[in-house]
Amino acid sequence: MRSFLRFVGIVIILVGLGLLWQNHLYPQLAHNAFADRLLHPLDTRLRYRFAQVDPRFDLTSDDLKQLGLEAEAIWEQGLGRDVLVYDPKARLTINLIYDQRQADSNERKYLQDQLGGEHEQHNQQVQSIEAVKRSLQSEQRLIEAEQADLQHAIERYEDQLQQWQNSDRNPSLAQQMDDEQRVLRDRQAQLRDAIARYNEAQSALNARIASSNSQANAFNASVRQYRQKFAPVQFDKGQFDGRKIDIFEFEHRDDLRLTIAHELGHALGMKHNNDPEALMYPLLDAQNMAQFRLRAADVDLFLKR
Repeated sequence: MRSFLRFVGIVIILVGLGLLWQNHLYPQLAHNAFADRLLHPLDTRLRYRFAQVDPRFDLTSDDLKQLGLEAEAIWEQGLGRDVLVYDPKARLTINLIYDQRQADSNERKYLQDQLGGEHEQHNQQVQSIEAVKRSLQSEQRLIEAEQADLQHAIERYEDQLQQWQNSDRNPSLAQQMDDEQRVLRDRQAQLRDAIARYNEAQSALNARIASSNSQANAFNASVRQYRQKFAPVQFDKGQFDGRKIDIFEFEHRDDLRLTIAHELGHALGMKHNNDPEALMYPLLDAQNMAQFRLRAADVDLFLKR
């Protein structure tokens, strides 16, 4: 009996030492349940599951499982092997907690859309103003050309009139001089009307430009306020406290996918790195979220855990 108890004790010690050695080689295993490690001694994947999810996030269980699989794929494709696995009985939980951060994120998204619409509207207005400018510039050139041509015509008429007055004033030319004078007066009247229309259009354009500039100033002020209120901060979307992962906010699906992958990276034993485009950078901003791939800095950080 004593031999059997001694044998059991030795087995327990060996198992304990083996588990400690596993923890050293694979830090993520410390977060797996003891029973899982005994039942799957060669499985070094970190097991996780989704637990508490605030319904205001409007995510189904299928949505979350799919996001988890996509987060797993980020690490699998980057490392060339599986290091994560979804397990509905896992000890490590991922919780989505709705608080002021998500409320701020929703407001930020709303303001982004609003500012984007205002920016597009302003761009269309600027393009319209530029088109009117080009049209008025063309009209101004026509007016200037007509002014110069009319001035030459008036000068020729005055020379002819003076010659006629200094001659015998041939009656046959008198009607011709009168007709030419009426033509010149009609052209002058038409030119005055064209100038008046041009000036009116220019005044209207100046008013549109002033309004556009005022709107641009208001838009720039709104952008400054937005940037001050929503200045980028170090990773605050979620946290891993050594026992569980809590996620507090995300802007869109890709953002949530990377946030999950980032926090799982901490659970795998990694800290932050200095590559702004890396997954483990302390700010999700410069990453290619839609088609993200692990950066070399992420892989090196994993290998040097």
